[in-house]
Amino acid sequence: MTAAWIYRAVAVLVEETWGLSLKAAAVMELGKWFCGVTVGLSLLSMWLLILVMRDLTAGLAYGIWTCLGIVGITLGGWLLFKETLTGGQIFFLALCITGVAGLKLTSASKCSVFTSIHRPPT
Repeated sequence: MTAAWIYRAVAVLVEETWGLSLKAAAVMELGKWFCGVTVGLSLLSMWLLILVMRDLTAGLAYGIWTCLGIVGITLGGWLLFKETLTGGQIFFLALCITGVAGLKLTSASKCSVFTSIHRPPT
């Protein structure tokens, strides 16, 4: 597994954790300090997305990040907060995943010439 795939996986997990932390802050009495946790997770998620965009086009990187974030947060809300999950919701989550998979299958694997020229050394 390459570093780029690890960044993608961690970015999605942090995004899902951030989204679920917002729900936790809304329904639990976690105190004002917990806002700092949500802000920190949001900033970490954005930084990881920047790293992912070094190897993927912007649309594909953001699509993966948001789609898998939606799926994870929806399932997390269902498991942790007893939110409803209907057959229709499952269908449309699958449709989101299908759309992102289609983007990946029809996209070039590397970014544009502009990005590869201006990419900082690793």
